Amino acid sequence: MEVHLADTCNLNCRNCLHFAPFCKPSFADLADLERDFAALKEKFAAVRHVHLLGGEPLLHPDPAAFLELTRRMWPTTRLSLVTNGLLLLKQPETFWRTCRETRTMIDMTWYPVQPEAEVDEIRRKCAAEGVTLRLSTIREFMDKIRLAGKEDAAASFKACRLSVYCPYLRGGRLYPCATAYHLSDRLPDVPREPGVDIRSSSAREILTYLLSPVNACRYCAAKPTNVKWEKGR
Repeated sequence: MEVHLADTCNLNCRNCLHFAPFCKPSFADLADLERDFAALKEKFAAVRHVHLLGGEPLLHPDPAAFLELTRRMWPTTRLSLVTNGLLLLKQPETFWRTCRETRTMIDMTWYPVQPEAEVDEIRRKCAAEGVTLRLSTIREFMDKIRLAGKEDAAASFKACRLSVYCPYLRGGRLYPCATAYHLSDRLPDVPREPGVDIRSSSAREILTYLLSPVNACRYCAAKPTNVKWEKGR
């Protein structure tokens, strides 16, 4: 599952599927997430993979605290911090120690705005700190949002689930993806996807919801295209 530490970002990417350029500044609350994790643990024995991301997660004043919390609550999960890396070299030593101790993988996306020399320095820093780095180069973005909202929701959902399955946890509720939740930040006239309540719903009800199309699927193309990465809204 995915958890936003920050909704906003220090890059304004066209076709951002989390709609970061349109989100109001907002940061995750540690106590709220701890309550949500505790509620999920009552329903599920384990989570395979937790992505802490955004927006840009390193904009949060204390990202390391969320690494510690996630590892404490989910000792065996694969834990990754998904970042564009622009703020990595500005992190204090306590951040790097926490990444190492919590076995957090830095999942970094390298955008064209970042010099190669800086990326090389990040590689050296991760190696020196004993932190695993997964580096992906981005030159294209997926163009899948269709603002008219006339797509076949079932077909879009099926195509999405064939390639990715990453529920989004927020405010005591789970959503099929972050796009479904944040669509209304891009299109204010579209009602916010209600999600499924992780406290009042059974594990079966949660999984059934996550495996079913929602209204937001009508805004995603079943056959997206790739476009050149660009800054700007």
